[in-house]
Order: sequence, then C-alpha cells, then structure tokens
Amino acid sequence: MKIKSIVIGLGQIGMLYDYYQKSKDYILTHCNALYSNPEFELLAGVDRQKSLRSKFKKKFEKPAFKDIKSVKLLDKIDLVVVAVPTNRHLDIMNDLLAVTKPKIIVLEKPIADNLNDAKKIHQITFDDVMTIWCDDNQTILWFDDKNIIWQDFGFFL
Repeated sequence: MKIKSIVIGLGQIGMLYDYYQKSKDYILTHCNALYSNPEFELLAGVDRQKSLRSKFKKKFEKPAFKDIKSVKLLDKIDLVVVAVPTNRHLDIMNDLLAVTKPKIIVLEKPIADNLNDAKKIHQITFDDVMTIWCDDNQTILWFDDKNIIWQDFGFFL
C-alpha cells in the first residue's frame, strides 16, 4: 500500500529546485521525491500563490489548493510535508491539525525559529499519534512521548 502524501509549500524545496529537470535521477524537492518514489502517492499540493499551484497541477497532474482547509482528500492523507518558511510552521501546524491527523508530518528547515513556537508545536501534537521530524542538513529534530530532541545541540525540552 502506498503512503498517501501532500506537500504544503510549493516554493524552492517544495517543488521548484528541480521543476524543469527531465531526469528522474535528479531529485531535489519534496514533490519530485514523492512523485518519483513508487512507495508514495502524491495526492495534492498546497500553496497560497496561484502561480505555484498552476505549476504543480501542470507537472504532476494532481490538484493544488490555496490552503489546507480546502484540501478535499484529508481523510486519505498519511504523510504531510510542510515546506513553508519557518516562521509560518506554527500557523500551518494549527491549521493542519484542526482538519486532519496524518500519521507522519515532515517539517522542513528548523521546526521553529524560537523555543516558544517549538514548545507550542510539541503541545498541539502531543495527544495525537503521529511522528514529526525535521531535517535541515545540520539539525535533526524529532518528538518522542514527552520530549523534543534536538540532536545536534543535545538539549531536551
């Protein structure tokens, strides 16, 4: 069974870095990685910018939505990639978790740009059964039952 996925944020790392590449061997973005991997099914993209939604629809032949509340496939989603600017992570997580509870959420970049927002993200996800992880090439951050673990810096919240 394929992992049904959506990408929120269709900018550079979400979709654009490899948008014009023809080769499936040249994968730099979340959209292309999910679309090209037979273990995943890319269901939709989400972005505020109409031009990015249009590009997504053209390349992947899948629907694109202005916000998570508009996504029609919420009950089918297993994995959500959040590839928006870090300062929008908390708002996106609040919007996302208000309408669906995916099994896995991947937060691109650092989880938050401040400790307070990281704690809030942890609080809103604590009661739900899901895995959240973040990878920004230098910091790997994930949640367990009671802690936010920030591997590179070695502290626990």
